[in-house]
Amino acid sequence: MLFSVVAKANYFCVGDVSYLGVSSDGTLASSNGFGVHYLCNVSEDSCKVWSSLITAAKLTDRQVRFYYQNSTRSGENGEYCSSIGDWLVPEDNVYHIELL
Repeated sequence: MLFSVVAKANYFCVGDVSYLGVSSDGTLASSNGFGVHYLCNVSEDSCKVWSSLITAAKLTDRQVRFYYQNSTRSGENGEYCSSIGDWLVPEDNVYHIELL
């Protein structure tokens, strides 16, 4: 039997929560040391969970890992994390957040 494996070259950025906020339109914004990113709208159930995870990390001095979707980039805390930008919706979609 032959199996085809599709590799995703997604990358992730790990750090302490240095910012957490919600704008008047319900947009959750956060930073784990690599710029403040608009992540989602808190009216969405998944966003409420992300907000809770990030809040827990902030309150307990734990780190969070943001996973970004990109078919050609891979690695941890590399040049991609530093080049995402600040106060924006990341070009590479955040698809998973992990509490460490």
